[in-house]
Amino acid sequence: MPRNRAETLDYFLVHCFDRADKIFASGRQANNQVDLELLADDPVAHALVRRLGTVIMDSQPDFLVAVPNGARWMTRILCRELSLPEIMLSKDEHRDISYANEGEAARITEFDNGVIVEDLFNRYTNTRKVLALPGMGERIVGACALMDRGSPADREALAIPTSVLVHTYIPEQLPPDSAYWKYAKTS
Repeated sequence: MPRNRAETLDYFLVHCFDRADKIFASGRQANNQVDLELLADDPVAHALVRRLGTVIMDSQPDFLVAVPNGARWMTRILCRELSLPEIMLSKDEHRDISYANEGEAARITEFDNGVIVEDLFNRYTNTRKVLALPGMGERIVGACALMDRGSPADREALAIPTSVLVHTYIPEQLPPDSAYWKYAKTS
């Protein structure tokens, strides 16, 4: 079990960092990714998610909402551990985020203080999409993630507090000699 931030970061990178040719939610092209969904069945990762839960409780939430789809596994663990309900969202093929159904859209009015659960922060693109949902933004008191790979200089800050277990800046485009490539599983 990782004992500190450095060990936690190393754990995430060893298990989740790889080369990739993808476009992030922000629309930026990337040659690498940190795919934390790979840890969905990992007992150590579950313990790290529970550690994040202790931070979440500082916001005194009465519900959690997962940014689809990567944070669903984390949110299930947190809802069970913290005895909190989840507002379900979905993401379509165009990467638009919406309530999973009309019932979830109506149910949001039952709550006052929610926390957005994200697997990985970068530019807060998906977090902003969740905040923009009707009835959601005024109820959100914080957002959390296992990891933040973004640069504060490259993104606009959110109007809500954020919490992460680890933060390290990993550019979308890494040069061939980057030290991060030692973690990549593919050549």
